[in-house]
Order: sequence, then structure tokens, then C-alpha cells
Amino acid sequence: MGMRSKLKRIVTATMVGMLFFLQLPLFQNDVVQAATEITPLKYYKDKNYRYLVGMMYYEMWGSTDGQGGELVWTDGGRQPNKGMRGDAKFTYKFQFPNRTIKNVEARIYNYPGDPVEYFEESRSDTYEEYQKAISSGTSDSDIRSFQKQGIGTDTTTIPITVNMLLDAPRPKNVKQEQ
Repeated sequence: MGMRSKLKRIVTATMVGMLFFLQLPLFQNDVVQAATEITPLKYYKDKNYRYLVGMMYYEMWGSTDGQGGELVWTDGGRQPNKGMRGDAKFTYKFQFPNRTIKNVEARIYNYPGDPVEYFEESRSDTYEEYQKAISSGTSDSDIRSFQKQGIGTDTTTIPITVNMLLDAPRPKNVKQEQ
């Protein structure tokens, strides 16, 4: 047996869907722009509200220790499905040209309580693709307070931090997707 053994790396992610409510004055304009390509470019429109669902995730990296083959987890030993928590952070920025944002709210997207249309009409993927990787115990109270920015303008920046439970029916192995 050689002195060096191959490292096996595992990267899993537990996800949470964020539902954003943006209240805009009522008139016909279906244009929304995003500051980054990660931010959803579509939305579900209901009266003078726009519902956008953004996905946040917390990555957990593990690799064999090179000795006995035991899996070692980084970031304080955080690992999936052990009742641990981690802060997922992302800053969303939405622009509604020629509109004025009246209010911004954010909460956890919960299906089936929230319509699947909110998810699927505000994203290019389906809820089913993420369903098993979504945190099974993160709630609205896990969202850290954020300053509402852009009220009265056409652009809002939403810095979100969620102290999410890292448990999910089947966390996504993001290493397999690369």
C-alpha cells in the first residue's frame, strides 16, 4: 500500500426557498431585471404583488482523512442530517423599470402551503428538482432581520441570512453536478 491515498471529497448542500413579496402599483408592465444571473428573472404576478422564489443553500464539505478513510467535515464539523445549523447568505437585487416599490417582505417558501406556481413561474426550474434537498426544519423565525432597501424606488436590494437547519430528506451532492 502506498504512502498516499486518494482523497474522496463529498460536497452536500441543504437548501431553502425564499419567497419574496414585492408590492408595486397596479399597471401592466411585466418586466423585471436582476442584478446577477443567479437571481430569478421571472415572477408570479397577483394583483399588485410580485412573488419571486430564490433558492439559498449551505454547502458542507467532507473528505476522507487519508489515513483510515474516515470522513472529516469542514466548517466546524457541520454535516447534513445531524440537527446542525448554518447561516446561508445571499443578496438579491431586483429592478422593476418604471415602477415604484411600495413594500418588500421575505419568508420561507413552504409547499404545499404556498402555490407551486409561485416557485415555477418565478424560476426556470421546477420545485420537484429541489424538493428532497430542502431543509426539513427551517422556519420564518430563522430569517435574520434585514433592512428594507429601495422602498419608493424601482430597485430593491435584499440581503438575506437564514440560520437554516441542515437536515433534508436527501441533501444535494453538488459535486456530482459539476
